[in-house]
Formats: sequence, structure tokens, C-alpha cells
Amino acid sequence: MAIITDTRDDIDFLAEEFDKREVYTLFSNFRSMEVLENANLVEAKMCSSKLIASYVFEPLVAKFAEDLIASAVHSDDFDIQQFMVLESNPYCGESYDSTFFDLKAKFDGILIGLVTWENGERVLLKNPDSPELIIRKGDYLIIVVNGSNADLIADEFGINEGTHSDLEPMTREAV
Repeated sequence: MAIITDTRDDIDFLAEEFDKREVYTLFSNFRSMEVLENANLVEAKMCSSKLIASYVFEPLVAKFAEDLIASAVHSDDFDIQQFMVLESNPYCGESYDSTFFDLKAKFDGILIGLVTWENGERVLLKNPDSPELIIRKGDYLIIVVNGSNADLIADEFGINEGTHSDLEPMTREAV
């Protein structure tokens, strides 16, 4: 994991608390907004701050989060993947709730979100709690999956994980 900080104390703390093979630190000047914006680090700083806090107060949760944001290399590694819903996807037209349970039963995958259209904009629905929510062509399913089942899901869905800009409609109406 890489952590960017502007405080020497953070570097010292991380060096004492974590194995140097697991955490890499970068010292940077966060005081200059221009530097942050040019390096696209505004959101990265917020993310790294949350990760540092998580490692301090919830170290086991942080280790699991680290596993989720890294690519699955081994069959027992976990990964968060997004799959575009094609018309041929067996869950196209199905409810989010039934899809959640079916993915768990069939693939040991956990559906954690859906990217869909609202008011002409793409929106991320994190663990939506709407029984009426229907999965539609062009949506993205966001799934926690282990390395051995990711390929099975891709085969079932007829598409590899990731963003597919060549298939991406510009609006919901284009779907």
C-alpha cells in the first residue's frame, strides 16, 4: 500500500507500526492547492487519510480493504469488479435483491452496488435497499468476488469485467 503524507510524524508512525514491505510512504507538499490539483491528489489525500485512520483503529478491516482494492492474483484472493449488463445477461430485467442472492449462491459473489442512470447522469447506488430496483441493460453490477469465480461470472455475463467505453451509451435513452 502506498500512502502520501505531508507530515514527518506520519512516516515515523507508519515505519514503527507496519512492515516496510507492506506500506510505502511518499512525502509531499500538500499545502499548495495548485500542486494537489495538478497531481490529481485532492481525492487521493482524502483516501489515504481514511486508510491511515482505518489501519490505526481497525487494522483487520484495513487489511481486508487492501485485499479488495488489489487485483486478485490467487484463487482465494478477493477483488471488487464491475460488470456491464448486456441484454444477454441473465440478470438483465431482474430485481437487485434476487440478483444479490443468486450471485451469492451461484458464484459466492457479493453484489455491493449498481451503476445506473438518473436524470441523464451515471450514479453509483451503494448496496441499494429498494426492492423495486430492476437491473437494466447498460447498468454495471459491482461485485466482490474471489479469483477463482471471477472468470465464471464473466462467462455467465458474456463480458469481461471493467469499463467498456465502446459499448457505453451516452444516455439512458440510448440504451
